Amino acid sequence: MRISALAAEAGLPLATVKFYLREGLLHPGIATSATQASYDESHVRRLRLIRALTGSVGLSVQQTRLILELVDDPGELINMLC
Repeated sequence: MRISALAAEAGLPLATVKFYLREGLLHPGIATSATQASYDESHVRRLRLIRALTGSVGLSVQQTRLILELVDDPGELINMLC
C-alpha cells in the first residue's frame, strides 16, 4: 500500500506518519521508485503501537524510541539487566 493508504489504515494524519519515518520510529517501506515506497501490515501494526505508546500511555517520542528499540532487540534488555 502507498503511504496515504497506510496513514488512513492506521487512522493517523499523513504528516504524522512521515514524522515517525523521519524519526526512525517506523521502519522504511520497500522502495518502488525514487520517490515512492510500499508499506504492509507490519507498518500498520507498528503505527498502532507507536500511537498507543505516545497517546494512551503518554510517552515522549524519545521514550517511545527506547521502548521500540527494546521490542526490536529484546536481547538489549537482557544485557542491561545483567
